[in-house]
Amino acid sequence: MNAQRRDQKAVSTPLEATEKLLAATAKAARSQAGKQPAGLDVGRFVHAYYRNVAVEDLSERSVTTLAGAALAHLRLARLRRRGEACVRVYNPVADKDGWSSPHTIVEIVHEDMPFLVDSSTMTLNRLGHGIHLTVHPVIECQRTARGRLSAVSRPDDQSTGRESFMHFEILREPDPERLAELTQALQRTLDDVRACVEDWQAMRAKLRVASAELPANAAMLPQESITESCRLLDWMAEDHFTLLGYREYRLDRRGRPRLIAVADTGLGLLRDRPGEPLSQQILNPRMQRVADSQTPLVITKANARSSVHRPGYLDYVGVKVFDRQGRP
Repeated sequence: MNAQRRDQKAVSTPLEATEKLLAATAKAARSQAGKQPAGLDVGRFVHAYYRNVAVEDLSERSVTTLAGAALAHLRLARLRRRGEACVRVYNPVADKDGWSSPHTIVEIVHEDMPFLVDSSTMTLNRLGHGIHLTVHPVIECQRTARGRLSAVSRPDDQSTGRESFMHFEILREPDPERLAELTQALQRTLDDVRACVEDWQAMRAKLRVASAELPANAAMLPQESITESCRLLDWMAEDHFTLLGYREYRLDRRGRPRLIAVADTGLGLLRDRPGEPLSQQILNPRMQRVADSQTPLVITKANARSSVHRPGYLDYVGVKVFDRQGRP
């Protein structure tokens, strides 16, 4: 009985093992970090950084490596202005970075919002970079007006800015040009995510307006068709549809019929991009028949894959506007 009790005391739970390892890592990080701003507790940051990582993943790495990786990410986060993404893709060297790894490291710091991790993972996979480890805590950060990190608060403190720290370990990439290309690709993905999230409410409002205006706009159509279309638009607006982009187009029938984007109407993925001309799409005969029909909605698959949330082809829902003669 006594021997059994001694054995039970010698066995630690995963939580206890994690806490012990994080305490040692926090101690090592404080030693490596040196003097920090008064509100920036390195030990607290380490606990917040690794608190949701499986102990099996942590125990595969030395305390020195864990501390070095967390401090490297903290250095990247030192300065970040609102609406910006900090992205670094590199091969850490001990003499230069304070730690080393057999993998290429991707570090990202961004305001916390939906779709960040899955969209970044999607980009890495699309470019052929297998992921060995993902660490993605959400940390409460305090910053000065100029974006300098001044404090890390308790994980349950909701009064400060929630920021997503994403750490990916991928198959080692030695080519500096490919590292730069990957950095740019991730920046573009994060820009897309931010555009979709920032414009989400505006896109929902556009759906509501389209549904409200359709009965008067398409009064010449059968009432059943209008009612069914409005119900679908209302259903989409009630969080049953992930809205990623919105734009208005003008149907130009002069010469070869085409859809011409209307300036300053783009939202999400379809925002106007500075320096880029407005898009135009020439309609083939089949597309022209669809555009000219009196069906109020056009529902199909777009010919582009999503850069946000999921990698599939985008769903396209077009809502027609009719003139007084009933022509789209």
